Amino acid sequence: MIPLFETGMSFWLQQGGLPIWAITEPLWNAIQEKITSPSMRTLETGSGLSTCLFAETGCELTALEHHLFWASRITELLGD
Repeated sequence: MIPLFETGMSFWLQQGGLPIWAITEPLWNAIQEKITSPSMRTLETGSGLSTCLFAETGCELTALEHHLFWASRITELLGD
């Protein structure tokens, strides 16, 4: 399970007790409105909280990440 927290109008992930990514509730709602079926596909350049949130919708996800640390961190969070 992805360690996702909600505070007010934002969602965030934490590492060592500190937030490492954040996304506003209106942006998350917009993402959810666009992902209407688990069979949908997404492509992201870079990875982060939105990658985790897209994964939560169950859609097929591809994220292109050039930074090894972030690629490893997202892979660890998503369990892939």
